[in-house]
Amino acid sequence: AERNPGPYCLKTWPCNGDYQCRIDCSTMYNGEGHCKYVTAIYAPHTCICKYKC
Repeated sequence: AERNPGPYCLKTWPCNGDYQCRIDCSTMYNGEGHCKYVTAIYAPHTCICKYKC
């Protein structure tokens, strides 16, 4: 197995919860998604989806 599987791409969209983020990322891009929670009170959370390009 390769140690470095190659370049990754990122997609982001508004987070609807960690679970939904993971499901959407896996379904649409076969990737791994997680929500990034920012410290600003009014800033929306972001789902970050990392997948192989």
